[in-house]
Amino acid sequence: MQLKVIKAFDWAHRGVQVEHFEAGSIIDTEDEDLIRVATGEGWAAEDDGSAPQAKPSAGLKVDELKAALAAKGIEIPEGAKKDELAALLDAQGSEQQ
Repeated sequence: MQLKVIKAFDWAHRGVQVEHFEAGSIIDTEDEDLIRVATGEGWAAEDDGSAPQAKPSAGLKVDELKAALAAKGIEIPEGAKKDELAALLDAQGSEQQ
């Protein structure tokens, strides 16, 4: 089954092997626990083309937004608030799609 990640999350396979899934990515898995929990928590949806598209900023904290912007080489305005940082990141994400 393929899942479309709606909100970034970490998953510990068999309770030991931690994997990070980014919003917008596709997970190809037969792991029934992962499917059940990720869809039940609203972190992912079955990828049949109808899964909601998450914004790149979804679920990120201010420091994570700043790190994501810096990694993309986007200048961060001095004193920018969280919603402004999120808008910058989301605008960059929509330009790449």
